[in-house]
Amino acid sequence: MCADCPDCVAFIVGTSQVGLYSPDGNCQYSLAPLPPSPIGIGFLTMALMSKQILACGGTNNTNCFLYDVAIDQWSIYSTGHFVHTERRGVVHQGKIYLPDDTNPEVFDPITKTWSLWSAPLFSVDSACFVSWKNVILGFGGKSNKLRVSQFDPTTNAWTTLSPSSPPMELDHSSCIVLPDMNVLLAGSSSLAWNYKRFAVYNVTSNTWPLTTNATVNLNHSSLLILGNRFFTIPQYAYSTFTEYISISNTTSNMKTLLNPSRPFFVGSISAPASWFVHLPNDCIGVLTGTQNY
Repeated sequence: MCADCPDCVAFIVGTSQVGLYSPDGNCQYSLAPLPPSPIGIGFLTMALMSKQILACGGTNNTNCFLYDVAIDQWSIYSTGHFVHTERRGVVHQGKIYLPDDTNPEVFDPITKTWSLWSAPLFSVDSACFVSWKNVILGFGGKSNKLRVSQFDPTTNAWTTLSPSSPPMELDHSSCIVLPDMNVLLAGSSSLAWNYKRFAVYNVTSNTWPLTTNATVNLNHSSLLILGNRFFTIPQYAYSTFTEYISISNTTSNMKTLLNPSRPFFVGSISAPASWFVHLPNDCIGVLTGTQNY
């Protein structure tokens, strides 16, 4: 469902276009796919499936859309039963989990089957989720912005981890799992001094060992791993890609700006640049450059 590619490009579903973006400036394209497509839908959950891209859930949407790279075309792949507006999902062990306060759904793209999973212990409004080993971790939530929770699919049960002294309220933050199995979180909408903050959570010790600040706002951004580098895709009010450099716990802003219009928590995924070499002037993904690991 996901690719470990050394030469990756960001595939981004904007407001009216789909874009390809490389922070190094070597693959910048805007595509205008014919309907049906997920353009304009915020909070999408995306996954790779062979040489295709799935975009599921999101605001006012029950569909899973499938983009076929070979023919540059979207189609409706499957349709769920409930809308999960402004709720961010997660891909875990080949399935797409769409959290919800009342009707959370899980979609198996291989069998095209939908089912329910256990509702969380907290409102998932403003929360973000990652797949970590055999469990799903949830960070924040409208009812408790300092909460970290864990969902185990084998027991269909949630537990609360409650780490002490979180470095920021986890409010509309974004999150990814780093190669060392720590979790990187970016931005918060609570309190201005947290807008630019990165925080690292160590799952095994249930602690927050590292924080650092960027020079631009990170709230409502989307974290993405490209190759061995870690970037935030900015929300629609900003245009600067920010790189988090884990080896030094520092940040760097990319010179190539992101201009196409896009919703909050824009749907994005890392895809092999080789999928798009048919485009004019080739398509070269993120260069290794800064070594995070």
